[in-house]
Amino acid sequence: MKIAIIQLDPDFVPLQNGDQANFAQLGESLLRQCLLPISNSTDVEYTTFNYSATPTAAALPLFPEEFDVIYLTGSKYDSYIDNDFNITLITFLQEILNSKKTATTKLLGICYGHQLIARALGLLTLPNPHPQQWEIGNVRVVDGTLGDFVISEVHRDVVQCNDQTLTLLQNHEIQSLGRSEDNVCALQGLYKSGKLLTFQGHPEFDKDVTMWLAELEFQRGYISESYLDDVKKRYRDMIEDSLDESGNKKLQCIIRDFIE
Repeated sequence: MKIAIIQLDPDFVPLQNGDQANFAQLGESLLRQCLLPISNSTDVEYTTFNYSATPTAAALPLFPEEFDVIYLTGSKYDSYIDNDFNITLITFLQEILNSKKTATTKLLGICYGHQLIARALGLLTLPNPHPQQWEIGNVRVVDGTLGDFVISEVHRDVVQCNDQTLTLLQNHEIQSLGRSEDNVCALQGLYKSGKLLTFQGHPEFDKDVTMWLAELEFQRGYISESYLDDVKKRYRDMIEDSLDESGNKKLQCIIRDFIE
């Protein structure tokens, strides 16, 4: 199996052991954990394409049909802006979605990657119109096609969700992963068996990474102290379903089943 990881942000985050990792490294670590029950490390070949360092078409997989899965990381960038960085990626994704050559190539998008795949499908992304705007920390997702789950979140932009969105998804035979239980985000991910899986949240983040990012947004003045306290409270009240040691690893199962 061959997996391409497209790195869409140059930044590093601190890890519990004192090391640092970028979003591509976190993604590969997650995928290795997801696939461990069905393969050993020699069965899967990972190739990282650092698009954030050189944002041109030449930095993306030249022959995407050679990969079984293409994983798009999260990013601090805005997906709704029509700049070269976004348009090049959207064009690349549209080719994968529409070409017979890549009919068996699967797309797995995280946060910003989720939003770009949505744009490639013809959906709109925008700053969250909900009064709260930001969604950070453990969030319970409900009413989705793959069941309820708890996932770490750090985002302000969203995929627009209205009647036109739902019609387009239905036309593409794509299902929703659900909404935030408190309705801060109406579209938490996309799913089409054998083709695409996206999460607005971050199954590759553990508590330490998410809390570090929450503290960072507080220091920048984007969230209030009371909201930061709420992030901490939700970590005490909810068990995240991917990397939390006491969690049920449901998100890892979802990703593994999709890749298989």
